[in-house]
Amino acid sequence: MKDLTVQIGKLPLKCPVFLAAGPLTINVENLQKAQELGLGAVDTKATIPSRYPNTKSYQRTFWDQESRAFSWVLGSWGKEFSYIEDGVEFLRNAKEKLSIPVFGNFKGLTGESEQWVSLATQLEEAGADALVTFFTFIQEFAGNEIEMIESIMTRVCSSVSIPVILKLQPETCFAVDTAEIVKAIENAGLAAIQISDGIAGYPGLFTDKPPYHPFQSIEFQARDAFITGPYLRPIIYRIVSEFYRETTLPIICSGGIWDGKSAIEAILYGATVIASSSGPCVKGWSMFDEMRQAIEEYMTENNFSSIADFRGLANEYIKENDEIDFADCCAVVNEDECVGCEECLVPAHCNAIEMHGEAAEVNKELCYGCCICSHLCPAEAITMQMA
Repeated sequence: MKDLTVQIGKLPLKCPVFLAAGPLTINVENLQKAQELGLGAVDTKATIPSRYPNTKSYQRTFWDQESRAFSWVLGSWGKEFSYIEDGVEFLRNAKEKLSIPVFGNFKGLTGESEQWVSLATQLEEAGADALVTFFTFIQEFAGNEIEMIESIMTRVCSSVSIPVILKLQPETCFAVDTAEIVKAIENAGLAAIQISDGIAGYPGLFTDKPPYHPFQSIEFQARDAFITGPYLRPIIYRIVSEFYRETTLPIICSGGIWDGKSAIEAILYGATVIASSSGPCVKGWSMFDEMRQAIEEYMTENNFSSIADFRGLANEYIKENDEIDFADCCAVVNEDECVGCEECLVPAHCNAIEMHGEAAEVNKELCYGCCICSHLCPAEAITMQMA
């Protein structure tokens, strides 16, 4: 058995994968299921200081199979957030039935630090092992994230004794200088950074419906959707890498990390922990088991004894100005496996492949090493080899 344990502040997790806040964290039975699967921790539904109206309270989801994009469309938020008294009761109930760490999730609705501190201390008193918080939907903080961290997160961190995790959306990460926001996070005393898994956008449409109502629900009043899913991975990888190169704090990666391979890739870019809430909604609970097993097998195959042994190794090949030091490689066709379908001839930019008889052949002098042909080949007859 390999050592899969990681640390968030002083809190140990026995596995670097946890169930993030979402539709699966609104009942304790799902949290227990996550524990049975060997996950390191579970998050809970986000708590807020006041009740939202429950009229037309719903959550819509849209899955675009072709782009692998998963859209969350929230109605009047009643299904997404929990009033603090309800959240405290839920957390206490969860703590009675679970032995793995349970995170308390919260957000204030104004720039008054007292409101944020009150939420944090109530969740700590209810038994939370760590806290997760975020700024989403608070317009007064748009463009003022550094000020928010300095004025509010410092107060929150000094008011509780458990680790506090700050969740950042990709838009925030691109809008604010990484070094600047890392400095503010470290000075505030935050224990970890979670790269959130949503970018605001609009869901796909029913193009076979009349143009006056192409949405996939009768009532559609949400302003936008939170788009997540595997399509988001390259963006999340970049953000994780940038933060890894600026801080020693643990980084929690969430954003389309839905299988074992992508979980390993995220750690190689610098993630300490992998989190997901949307993934199992599409792929089922087995997704988590696959991820955990894949990480352990990867460690065994490469003689890594801990997560720290391979965390961030990919950054060795990322140079100044985010230039990537790619290895020289060339496509190679296994003629015995090639079925002559000519799918590899499709890419418009490539002149390196021709058909010779019933099999494809690569001209190494013309091959860019782009790897596209190897992904297109339905017979998996094309592999990439180092030059």
